[in-house]
Amino acid sequence: MCLVSGFSDMPTLIPTPKAKKIASVLWVALNFHVILAIMEFSCLSVIDGMFDMIGAVIGYCAIRDPNRFNVYQVLCYCIYTGMDFFWSTVRIVLLATKATKIPGTTKWQYHLYVATVIAGTVFYLIASIISNLLYRELRDILHDIADPNWRSEAGQQSGYGASDQGPINGQGGGYQQVSQSPQQDNNFQGTAFKLGTDAPSNGEEEIGGTA
Repeated sequence: MCLVSGFSDMPTLIPTPKAKKIASVLWVALNFHVILAIMEFSCLSVIDGMFDMIGAVIGYCAIRDPNRFNVYQVLCYCIYTGMDFFWSTVRIVLLATKATKIPGTTKWQYHLYVATVIAGTVFYLIASIISNLLYRELRDILHDIADPNWRSEAGQQSGYGASDQGPINGQGGGYQQVSQSPQQDNNFQGTAFKLGTDAPSNGEEEIGGTA
């Protein structure tokens, strides 16, 4: 699914200006991804280089059309780089403890491999963050298509006050007006006393007397 463009089966979305801006940053990250793969091939880390080339192709397929982005492939690239970040962190630990065999036959390949492992860890983290931002933006676009009112509904459920509340029954302000009928007002059982008296006299008016 990640390598197939899927412009007929998987949803491709028209990007917003914000999504295009994030995608332009992702293009820069993809160039670094290819450079990282070339460096790994140079230090004879062939398997890592192949996986990074596959990851770069996935990212390219996701945003290759500037007018339509593939939301699923963006998610695939985000997960892909996130997993690479995890394994690259493990590789750094193995290098620090000298528990792994370093590929290459010369000293410069050893130094290049160490550099690619460290630089790759930082790159994978940045690439996963960028692709996650793009995925979240495309996901919001997909929600807008499926349900144009989902943003207001989500705001009503957030519970952060009147600013998140939408109009109710066509009334502005986000509040529902409730009117009381005179009959409801008369249901109050009690007697009002004037100040300074213990009980109402015969000439005093009782408010809301017993119905």
